[in-house]
Amino acid sequence: MNYNHLTLGGNLTRNCEVRYTAGGKAVCKFGLAVNERWKGADGQDRESVLFVDVTIFDKRGEAFAKFHKKGDQAFVVGKLQLEQWEDRDSGAKRSKLSMIAHEWQFVGSKKDRAEPTAAPSEPDESKWPTQTASINAETDDTPF
Repeated sequence: MNYNHLTLGGNLTRNCEVRYTAGGKAVCKFGLAVNERWKGADGQDRESVLFVDVTIFDKRGEAFAKFHKKGDQAFVVGKLQLEQWEDRDSGAKRSKLSMIAHEWQFVGSKKDRAEPTAAPSEPDESKWPTQTASINAETDDTPF
């Protein structure tokens, strides 16, 4: 059995970068820092941070970028993707794991989130403190 499902919550490490494919589909990229805290065997508090590159496609990505900026909390659901390439200078093979998100939800209060750059039609701003906005990949034709 194979199963590739990833759910992450953390803070954006940089502002969203939105570019468009030749076909006009949006590609939104950002970094997410996920903190883990625990007590070590010596009783001391420990912490580690995992940095993950995340990509969200099409209208989901455009919507995410409208409402999120560096430092904001984010909750994303998707899958792992292995990126492989050859280093231009040394010719060495390189690889990294990243996330392709297909769903996201608002996290935190309205005051913690960025104000949108344009007036959104959804979600209704009067409902932000309790509203959860999910954008599901099953409604899109992105081939991932």
